[in-house]
Order: sequence, then structure tokens, then C-alpha cells
Amino acid sequence: MADFANTDAQGKGNITGSGLAILGFDPNTKSTSRFTIFVNIWVPGKMAPTEFPIEIALLNGMNNLVQIPGPNGGQPLRVAQVAQVERAQGPFSSQIKDHVGTRAQVIIDFGNGLPLTPGEIYSWRVEIDGDDSVTRLYPFAVVGTPPGPVFG
Repeated sequence: MADFANTDAQGKGNITGSGLAILGFDPNTKSTSRFTIFVNIWVPGKMAPTEFPIEIALLNGMNNLVQIPGPNGGQPLRVAQVAQVERAQGPFSSQIKDHVGTRAQVIIDFGNGLPLTPGEIYSWRVEIDGDDSVTRLYPFAVVGTPPGPVFG
């Protein structure tokens, strides 16, 4: 997670505020502060070209899918897509291409935050090809508005 991320024309990730693990909460909008998810998956050069499914899901502290408000009531926050990666291009040897490999990147920006509960803990689960051995969790927490000053 980061404050913001994008990919430039050369496919490089540009990340601001990487390592974000605590999100603020705005009681006026009832949403967290803005944040971006940046997933960077390295694929060995010998496996490219290839394609594989990636799923990114939001879990609560009990590792259950988080339900967010949707047009038909609550729905789990889960995004899935097929990533396609090509073999590294350029005038390099096969040994270099195999060593360097290639990458699949997924960026999801939550410019308006998410309607999560302050004081709760959450995790993003990234799963590749439905394989538990390559599943990764990214834990974070949502904190409420800090108390105002006390006078007297």
C-alpha cells in the first residue's frame, strides 16, 4: 500500500509513500484516507510469455472477506484479472533475459478511500493462480480521528 502509485510509459512503477500500514478515517465522509495498492509480481524469464490469474481481496481481522456497500447491498471487495507477461525485450542475451525475468503489475487506486471501520485491522490478500503457496498478506489498520485538545 502507498499514498499513490502509477506506472510510467516504460512500465516502471512510481510509488509515493510506500509501506503505508495505517489509514486515517474521516468521520465526515465515513471513509478512510486515500490510498493505492501496488502489486509487483516477478516472473522468471524461462516462464515467459505466460498469463495467470491474480486475485486481490480485502480480509478483516478474522480473515473473512470484507463486505462493502454496493448497488445490491453488501458485496465482497475482491478484484480478479488475468495478467499477461512477455519475455524481456531488447538486445540482451537469453541468459540475461532469463535472469532478469519480467513483471506483472497491478495498481488499484482508492482515491476516495473505503468505508471501513475505524479501530479494526485488515489485510489485503494477493493470490496468484489460486495457489496458496504463492498467496501473500499485507496487514494494515484503520484508526479513528485523533481526539482534540483538552483545555482546563
